Amino acid sequence: HVHTGGVPGRHELDGTQEVNWRAVATALAASVPLTLVLAAAVGGVIAWGSIAGVAQAALKRAQDNGIRAKLLVPRLLYPVAQQVYEEFFASVRTGFIVEQSHQGQLFRLLRMFVDMPRGVESFARSGSNPFTPTEVFDRMRDLAVAQQRAHMPELEPQID
Repeated sequence: HVHTGGVPGRHELDGTQEVNWRAVATALAASVPLTLVLAAAVGGVIAWGSIAGVAQAALKRAQDNGIRAKLLVPRLLYPVAQQVYEEFFASVRTGFIVEQSHQGQLFRLLRMFVDMPRGVESFARSGSNPFTPTEVFDRMRDLAVAQQRAHMPELEPQID
């Protein structure tokens, strides 16, 4: 929650006043921490807004099932906190950005500013049906299985 003030004596902000939103956003980015829920991770998940709680529940379920994952929940999307995202991506092999938006806006924004690993994907959809913890957990599990198979080919089914 942020309060901005207009020109003294004009009280509430209206269409006649100017706010330097870039300066406000830059100050917020420097002062607002990102919440990081850590585990010794193979896969990483980024979630924001209303999906963050869903992702936290999925992470708990993943950890309860032995899946090593971590979650990054940004509190501010822009300006992009490049160093935080780069450190996060450097610590995982694969992952996804889950968001309730048709075009995957955070995924696209991060691709513009951050060097994301090839294994990081968008997991986005629009509409009034929000993601469930089970859907996010299933995606985490599928990525973990794919990673395990990539490093242990003997786990691939044999067809005779």
